[in-house]
Amino acid sequence: MAEETLTGSSRLVTGPEQPRLRMRHRLARLGAVRSKSAVLDPLFRIVRSNHPKADTALLERAYRVAEKYHEGQTRKSGDPYITHPLAVATILAELGMTEPVIVAALLHDTVEDTD
Repeated sequence: MAEETLTGSSRLVTGPEQPRLRMRHRLARLGAVRSKSAVLDPLFRIVRSNHPKADTALLERAYRVAEKYHEGQTRKSGDPYITHPLAVATILAELGMTEPVIVAALLHDTVEDTD
């Protein structure tokens, strides 16, 4: 049996289980879906809390499209315009809405407010 030592909140595993545990952690890191933008991470966390199997790649694609079309636009406050669709999407995610609704929130101003 592997010797276990508790250090703080982490578990140090020694003995024959150590290589196996390291491989498991390495595979988990490789399989983890990471967004290319820290801006989207809070939205993804909220979406996944309500819908663990949500397709965050679809949400990221919608965000990238909206970001492209709103490029150069600013709000009266001077903030980039993309903050508005992102805020709407976040509110809807907090309400438990599904991916299509959140995608619509991200894209809702691209038709009327862009060239």
